[in-house]
Amino acid sequence: MSFFLLWLTCYSHSLVHAGTREPGDLKHILKQLMDAMQDNISLARLVLRGQLRPSSSSASTKRLEHYRLAAIEYYYGSDADKSKIRCMVTGEEVDSREITAGHIYRQAWPTGLLKVMGCKLHEPCNIVLMQKQLEKRFDNWDWTIVPEGPDAFRVHVLNPHLLDPKGREQYVTGHTGKGTTWRDVNNTLLHLPPIAHPARRLCGLHATLAVQEADTKGWFDEKHEAPKMSEASWQSPKFDHLLMKKYLTDEAANSFDAETASGSGD
Repeated sequence: MSFFLLWLTCYSHSLVHAGTREPGDLKHILKQLMDAMQDNISLARLVLRGQLRPSSSSASTKRLEHYRLAAIEYYYGSDADKSKIRCMVTGEEVDSREITAGHIYRQAWPTGLLKVMGCKLHEPCNIVLMQKQLEKRFDNWDWTIVPEGPDAFRVHVLNPHLLDPKGREQYVTGHTGKGTTWRDVNNTLLHLPPIAHPARRLCGLHATLAVQEADTKGWFDEKHEAPKMSEASWQSPKFDHLLMKKYLTDEAANSFDAETASGSGD
């Protein structure tokens, strides 16, 4: 849970900065931190209960096409040439039919938390336009996107097997000797269209969970370090801290009731 706790620290800091108007008010700062810690414990319970896990898309092909077209218009505008679209991850300009709508916040995850994040499931800001072969790896948390600022999103490949220059899984696109490798996209900035970008808070949540999972799997070492999580994810104006607090309180109560009923309250 160490990398998840790293996110919790960022979340706590953002609460303090958002709610403290007088820097010298130590009591107020401490109260904010204590409240944030309680919120973080409740959110951690959601993770431990298995409600936030890697999962693939469950929408029909027809509906996914609708979401994809809406996202293309959101990112590139209604007048843009849609015959060829630039993959936001590899930077390659390909036939638009090769681009899919990769959901950041998964369709199988709790909708209540999504409301707290200030976004709808199929809203374009919850979608990254990527080449189809990238989506499954994104869903499985083999790679993630870490926000570094309002207009800076960095791609991090977490699965070390994808970075092995001799490995069979090293290619994102193409084939041996001619394709784009995971090393090519690792630690690069997302190729953002000029008029819009994905929601930082959603990318931050995905990255936090993915890094935590990668740490559990033992994917990090001295040569392949975990990405550093930034507070930029939680400074979004649409991230409602008060609503998050209420949601987490309700979830904690529901979890306690469920455990008590099953006799596993400890």
